[in-house]
Amino acid sequence: MRDKLESIIERYNGLEKQMTDQDVLSNPDKLKELAKEYKQLDPVVIIGKDYIKILDQIIDCESIIESNDAELKDLAMEELDSHKKRKIDLEKELKIKLLPKDPLDNKNIILEIRAGTGGDEAALFAADLFRLYSHFSEKYNWEKELIASNEIGIGGFKEVI
Repeated sequence: MRDKLESIIERYNGLEKQMTDQDVLSNPDKLKELAKEYKQLDPVVIIGKDYIKILDQIIDCESIIESNDAELKDLAMEELDSHKKRKIDLEKELKIKLLPKDPLDNKNIILEIRAGTGGDEAALFAADLFRLYSHFSEKYNWEKELIASNEIGIGGFKEVI
């Protein structure tokens, strides 16, 4: 995993250098493409640097444990345990961050909610469903736009687009 992380960090640093190049700065489309990739790699690089640092610290602790100094051995053993726990936590985070992205993640949708049959109760349910999706989109900072709606007098919707 270390090799993969080092290659990702190398790519990240290369993108950073490319974005400061005058040819790229004069081409907005290329700059946008590079900036998007750079932004996607950012969380992986942050965790990856911590992971590599922890791996190095584990190696240092293991080399101290092999030495003859008893006091340093005890300290190194304690540190080694905490570093190994941190390593496991970082591995879990990295596995999630390194999952391939769904190409449809950045796409827009149109969601239509219709009350259907059921009269006023169905319209109230449609209003509740609209509020649920609205709060969900706000939680994830998604933009939403109400295209059209047909409200009824008691606070419900016949249809929301």
